[in-house]
Amino acid sequence: DKICCARALRIYDNSYGSYQDICTGSLSVNETCRVNERSYNELCESGFCVQGKCASERLGFGESCRESSDCKTSACGASSFGYGDQDGICCSSTLRIYMNGYAQVLCTRTLSLNETCSFSGNSYNELCETGICIQGKCASERLAVGESCVAASDCAGGNCGLSVYDRSESEQVCCQGDMVYFYYDTYNRGGSFCSRTVETGGSCPENNNNGYLICKSGICINGKCEDEKLEDGSACNFDTECDGGACALDVMDFGTRSMICCPTGQKLYMFDGFSYHYFCLRNTPLGGECNSQGSTNSGDLCKSGICIDDVCTDKRLNVSESCESNNECKSGACGYNDLDLSSREMICCEETCNIRVSDSYGYENYCTGILSMGDSCEWNTGRGRSKFPQLCPSGICVDGVCSEELRKTGDNCTHATECLSGSCGFSSFQQKDESSPQCCGLGSYSIYDGVCDNDDFCQRSFENGEQCSFRGSRYDGLCLSNYCTLEGVCGIRNETNSVADSSQYYQYYHEHEDDHAHHEEEQGQQYYNENNHQHSDHSAHSGEKDEEDNNDDV
Repeated sequence: DKICCARALRIYDNSYGSYQDICTGSLSVNETCRVNERSYNELCESGFCVQGKCASERLGFGESCRESSDCKTSACGASSFGYGDQDGICCSSTLRIYMNGYAQVLCTRTLSLNETCSFSGNSYNELCETGICIQGKCASERLAVGESCVAASDCAGGNCGLSVYDRSESEQVCCQGDMVYFYYDTYNRGGSFCSRTVETGGSCPENNNNGYLICKSGICINGKCEDEKLEDGSACNFDTECDGGACALDVMDFGTRSMICCPTGQKLYMFDGFSYHYFCLRNTPLGGECNSQGSTNSGDLCKSGICIDDVCTDKRLNVSESCESNNECKSGACGYNDLDLSSREMICCEETCNIRVSDSYGYENYCTGILSMGDSCEWNTGRGRSKFPQLCPSGICVDGVCSEELRKTGDNCTHATECLSGSCGFSSFQQKDESSPQCCGLGSYSIYDGVCDNDDFCQRSFENGEQCSFRGSRYDGLCLSNYCTLEGVCGIRNETNSVADSSQYYQYYHEHEDDHAHHEEEQGQQYYNENNHQHSDHSAHSGEKDEEDNNDDV
């Protein structure tokens, strides 16, 4: 018979071969609630279907069960591993274990001391009451340092490794510290070894830079743990063997060189003509071989610190003598003596500048002052026109020619290097379209023109009423009054003090304009000489302004 109910559950019954609709919550205690090997809690008034019968409550911890839903803890498993069906008990949690293709659900924390807790080569700490599984058996505590072990989990320190490097004596023990992995040789697998365990005289990896890690002393030399490191000059294989901390080739000579502990305790990585190697720093005697070809530190091989023509020597070269590197020269500067690519040669000179004279070549060192007065000092390098005042005897390039003196304030200019003040620019936005730039009394501002490049404008050169704003930005420093109004023109500040100060400055500047200009020129000459000197050293890329800068510094 069917009755009206709040909710029905459709269940397929194998016994009848058809579906049945059963009202939920309609079965009393002890009535069957398991169909087709499946329990239905919803059918019971109590909501609990335990071992196929409706029950007033679920099973407690340790009671026999068939499935997890029977238990208050929602965990049902066997108390020990065994093949075939085993009675389950309610427990706190379970672990599914596979062995020989067979799976079983076991309760955790149920195995007593000495019970098996390892299956298929895996140890399961969770199965033991103590939470410790050692060598396949439940134990009360983990193993101490030096005790035999199988896995890292056996040891209180968490590391289980080989005790010594000698294969005939080695066993796995709990390590006091870390482990390190080594191969025995090319054909034999190695293993993980406890660090700092091998006594002096014991074996250690001979051909491994980290062999010292297994020695108590921290020193491994020629496959043996030692108490002391090698002295300077002794034959060696690795840095760690040397008291000075550096093991490298003693000299560059192929016929005589060998690995030694470097007397200076330092080494350098260098090309020997065929490949790169480490060599001892400052160890090659006078007359010994050194590679000066294309090497900036070749002198560091020599005890004297000087390498000339691939030979260690005790004297550096004088100015004008042929050289290959800065190290060879007394002046410390070696550069080309001519712009002619076919006839130039490297010589020692007082100073060099690192420049690119042609697009066909990169930056190179040239001796300063190699041009004559009146020679061209500006040309197209393939990447735009560039000036090279460093190559002039005077260090001054004006209108593309080596000149005796720089231009004064107000003189026309094309580049800042032509001016005493070191600044070249326009004195108004309107002037830019009507005339050439001029040497500034003070510095200059570089302002993007909104199209493709920057233009330079002289500081404190714009008269009152002239435009001092560009593309939304105002430039106070362009105005003689040092104030650009909100309207974008040079003017006087509204505040009383500002008006007085600006008026006094404006009047003073015009009354003393000649003296002011003379003072600026003196300062400019000093600025130029210092600047030009600084930019003529070995590493600065000075005097060149590539095409992307459009050459004209305006």
